[in-house]
Amino acid sequence: MTLNELRLKVAELSGLPKGTAAEVVDVVLRSMETGLAKGEKISIMGFGTFQRATRAGWIGRDPQGRGPVEIKPLETVRFRPGKYLKAALE
Repeated sequence: MTLNELRLKVAELSGLPKGTAAEVVDVVLRSMETGLAKGEKISIMGFGTFQRATRAGWIGRDPQGRGPVEIKPLETVRFRPGKYLKAALE
C-alpha cells in the first residue's frame, strides 16, 4: 500500500473528505517521525512498537576488490509487531 492509497483508504473508512484524510495521515506520520528523531518510543496498542536503534559499525568489502572498508554505525528504526497484528498475519 502506498501513501496515497493509505490516504484514500482512511478517507473511505472514516467518511472524511479526501483532503482532510490526507492531512490527518500526514500529521500522524510527521508526529511519528518527530518522536523517533527525539529518541522516543512509539507504541500503538495491538499494532506494534517503533523504536530508534543504532546498528553497530563493521568492516565491509569494497565491491571493486580493493580491500576492506570501514562502515560507520547507522541510525535505524526497529519495529516489533503487536499481538493483534501478529494474529492478523497468521
